[in-house]
Amino acid sequence: MVPLNEPDAPQRQLRRGAAIRLVQMTTGCSRRSAALSLQIPLGSLHSATISIQTWQKEPGNAAAYQSALHRVAEIVMAEASPSWMPSGELAQGGRRRRGGP
Repeated sequence: MVPLNEPDAPQRQLRRGAAIRLVQMTTGCSRRSAALSLQIPLGSLHSATISIQTWQKEPGNAAAYQSALHRVAEIVMAEASPSWMPSGELAQGGRRRRGGP
C-alpha cells in the first residue's frame, strides 16, 4: 500500500500536508514557509490543516499519519542519491564542509 493512500482519508489534503511536513522536517521552517516554498496557496494550507486535524481525531488516524510520513521519508532517503546534491555540499556524517581536515 502506498503510504498516504489510507482508506477513508482526505487524500489531497494528506498529500499536501505530507509535502509541507516533509519540507519542515528537512529545513526546520514553519508550515507557512514550507507551503510557500512549495507554491501552495495559504488558503490550501489552511484547508489541508483543518481537514487533517479533523481526520486525525478519529482513533488511530494520527498514528497512521505519522507512520505514513516516516515511511515516505524512508522511501525518499532510500531512493535518493548523492547526485541530487551540489558537489561537496555534505561531508561524512552529514556535516557541511568548512575547509581543513
